[in-house]
Amino acid sequence: MPWLSRFSIGAKLLFAPALIVLLLVFVSAVAYYGLNRQQIVLHQIEQVRFSQYQRALEISSASQAAMVGSYAAVVQLIQAQGKVSKEEMQFYVEDMQASVRDMLAGIDAGLAHTADLSEEERETFHTFGEQAKAFAQGVDDLAEAALTNPYMAPSQLGYVRAEYNRVLGLLAQFMALQRDLSGVSFEGANETAKSVTEALVIAVFAAIALGLIVGLLMRHQILRSIKAIEQAAVKLRDGDLTHRVQVIGRDEIAQTAIAFNALIDSLQSAVRQVTRVAGAVGASADELVATSNQVAQGANEQASAATQTSSTVEQMSIGLASISSHAASLHTSAQNSLRGAEAGRAALHRLLDEIERVRKAFAAITVSVGDFVSSTTAITDSINRVKELSAQTNLLALNAAIEAARAGESGRGFSVVADEVRNLAQRSAVAANAINQLTDALENQSGNVQRVLDEGAAALDSSQSHLDSLEGVLSEASSLVSASTTGVSEIASAVQVQSEGGKEISFGIERIAKMAEAGDLISHQVTAAVASLKELAGELELSVEHFRT
Repeated sequence: MPWLSRFSIGAKLLFAPALIVLLLVFVSAVAYYGLNRQQIVLHQIEQVRFSQYQRALEISSASQAAMVGSYAAVVQLIQAQGKVSKEEMQFYVEDMQASVRDMLAGIDAGLAHTADLSEEERETFHTFGEQAKAFAQGVDDLAEAALTNPYMAPSQLGYVRAEYNRVLGLLAQFMALQRDLSGVSFEGANETAKSVTEALVIAVFAAIALGLIVGLLMRHQILRSIKAIEQAAVKLRDGDLTHRVQVIGRDEIAQTAIAFNALIDSLQSAVRQVTRVAGAVGASADELVATSNQVAQGANEQASAATQTSSTVEQMSIGLASISSHAASLHTSAQNSLRGAEAGRAALHRLLDEIERVRKAFAAITVSVGDFVSSTTAITDSINRVKELSAQTNLLALNAAIEAARAGESGRGFSVVADEVRNLAQRSAVAANAINQLTDALENQSGNVQRVLDEGAAALDSSQSHLDSLEGVLSEASSLVSASTTGVSEIASAVQVQSEGGKEISFGIERIAKMAEAGDLISHQVTAAVASLKELAGELELSVEHFRT
């Protein structure tokens, strides 16, 4: 269900409870409808059927009392052989008439409440009422005969008995109809109860099924997003910076995936920049080695020139006659020395330029390492947010499990969903801890790289200091060689001046030899510093080579 990815985790977790609540409302509505239908049927049975039963029993009792009174009056007449006083017979007559009035009152009451009866009931009750009136008329005739003509009363009793039997027959027919209709109403109530029960069972099972389906869909949606982040974290731990998390939806996990991809992009850029800078440092170190070798060679040439000049001075002391012939050779040697010194200074300037380039490269590496550390800090912040989300999800799942436990058997399915959500939150916390450990390792490694860069910068500063000293020595050597050249020119003009100039030349040659030795020592130091720088660059490349960009 792709549309679920548009909602937040909180909204997703509310889908199943909301659906269950809606289904419970539906169940309640169906139950209310069924109870209302049963209440209507019971009300009909109570207000209509029972009332009709009661009226029928009252009418039957009144008609039976009237018939008993009729029997009593006739029996009294028979026993007295018609010689009963009028006052005594009036007592029996009044008793019969009272029973008849009660019967007729019951019939009138029944006729007044026929609106709720069926057509068959109304027709039967009207027929019963007409027959009851005929019976009442018979009783009245019997009472009149008992008062006026006692001897005719026994013959009238048969008529009354026949009318009474018809009344009882119609009454039994009406009672049977009431029983049948009551049975039909009761069956209707049972059918309604059965339908409501079936609807409730279907609704309950539908609520359980839909709750499980929605819960499983939510679990699959959340677990798939977290698995994608977990796989990307494993790839990052193995040094693969080319893998990206697939962003699914727009919830909190999707925002975390976007931030994680941005973090990998930043880390990939930093690693690439560190690799390029490390390569540039190695190349610059190679150039520095070549330059230092040139400086050493120039120093050796200076030492050789100094030796040659010393031999010339010794030969000059043999005799003033040979000084003039060797002046040209000394002048040539001085020029060679001057060119060697100038070449040494040029090589030294190149070496200084290369060191400056290395310094800039180290500065760029330092900035990249700082960006790398900032990226790892961003990873840590993202992981902390994932931990907070996992803790909140775990708390929500625990609350849901508690509510499901309170709900009893009906909440068992929701309790399973809550347990699954809580397990998912715990697994998210474990994955976040693994990523946090990886970022801690990256921060430690970044600190090592920073320390190595600081040591390399210190070595460069030392090399530059030594090269500055070497530049001063070479400058001084150039000045001395120029002075030697001037001295040789003066030897050609005067022998005395040549003798004094020879002493100065001897002194200058000694200084040149010392400076050549110092330049050779400095070149060896520069070579060692460059080798150390190249080693540091190699270590830096090893630190980032396990990353695949």
